Amino acid sequence: VFKPLQWAELTLQGAYTWQKAIDVTSKNKKNYRHQLPYTPRNNGNVSITIKTPWITAGYSIVCVGKRYYLAQNLPENEIGAYQDHSLSIQHDFKLKPGLILNLKGDILNLTNKQYDVIKYYPMPGRNWRIAATLTF
Repeated sequence: VFKPLQWAELTLQGAYTWQKAIDVTSKNKKNYRHQLPYTPRNNGNVSITIKTPWITAGYSIVCVGKRYYLAQNLPENEIGAYQDHSLSIQHDFKLKPGLILNLKGDILNLTNKQYDVIKYYPMPGRNWRIAATLTF
């Protein structure tokens, strides 16, 4: 957490995973020592959030490397890498002591990029959601 101004708080978070998840069940199989289906070797995310007394806004990116949808790691079984960008904005309204209304809006897949998380099931293009949470 970094405070660039007295009234603002900046948070930067990230994670990276490298995973070698291979099939070692049988040396006689064609997929022996191949990466497991739907398991990318590389994936990661980064998010930045700025919090002020008036609003909290954030940006995040999720990056997923290529992966395979069948056990054999052949080019024809490959699902391409993708990046997913999102924006969010939220505000807490203190209605009365002990009663808080949180309104949040998100824009997902900001770049409107088409990609498959699971083969033949494309993710939606740019979309949005609005949420309200009442805490008492």
